[in-house]
Amino acid sequence: MIQERPIPTPTGNQILLKVNAVGLNPIEWKIIDFGLFRDPPKILGYDIAGVVEKVGSDVTKYKKGDRMFFLPLPSAKS
Repeated sequence: MIQERPIPTPTGNQILLKVNAVGLNPIEWKIIDFGLFRDPPKILGYDIAGVVEKVGSDVTKYKKGDRMFFLPLPSAKS
């Protein structure tokens, strides 16, 4: 199910990234092939590339306009 959500405002050490591309890895294809993608919401595509839109007040290494590529770690809150 696709849902619209408000754009968050980063705080502290958070970064808001405008995502330009997402990649699927072989393991993610296997999740689909083996039928493990049953109980939404599931998010596939953990390789992410984009541009920094905003940074929180504690962020010093990155700034708006920086291009990034990364693999996010699962959140402890998930």
